[in-house]
Amino acid sequence: MSWAAYALDGREHDHYFRSRPYLESFPPGSFVIDVGCGSGWTLEEHIGRGGRGVGTEVDERCLAEARAKGLDVVRAPAESLPFDTASADGVIFGGVLPFTIEDRAFAEIARVLRPGGRLEAYYLGWGFALRDLLVNHDLRKRYYGLRSLANSVMMSMAGRKLPGKYGDTVYTTHGRIAEMYDRHGLTLRVHTPSPTFLGQPVFIYHSAERTTRA
Repeated sequence: MSWAAYALDGREHDHYFRSRPYLESFPPGSFVIDVGCGSGWTLEEHIGRGGRGVGTEVDERCLAEARAKGLDVVRAPAESLPFDTASADGVIFGGVLPFTIEDRAFAEIARVLRPGGRLEAYYLGWGFALRDLLVNHDLRKRYYGLRSLANSVMMSMAGRKLPGKYGDTVYTTHGRIAEMYDRHGLTLRVHTPSPTFLGQPVFIYHSAERTTRA
């Protein structure tokens, strides 16, 4: 899975969840929660490397696809994870943050992680919205890029979203994520460079650790 189409810089960029920093974060036998697992490919690969895990998702089609693969998945939003406190060795959180209530999602991730547990995540940066707005050939995606970018600017400057459906997607920055880590007892361990568009990261790749108890 390549993100070259989003970078537009002539290079191939492997998916973070296939990179060495990610693969070394969860040793065999570790129990992980894949928050917003989609059809479950990252969870499936973790289990294939000798790990254990469960996925959460809110989309019924994705849940059906994950279950068809034999994966253990439950219907639950990121803001309300049905797991015990400090029960997970790791959390996978891939591209889901823009569609959540950010602070509540991070509070739940921190709660379910044991002290020393790892969060492996990629976030969608402002470069993602800029690319859709400026160069996407699909007019609907260009409109969505504009709406998402406006919403992200509003959140950054005023701390609130646009009203109604216009506030459904918030892209983020490294600094904003760092603030939420600090609030919820998470410490960034590895920030892997990502492709950029107009100087803004398209993706933000993070490996973080639970350093205080929930």
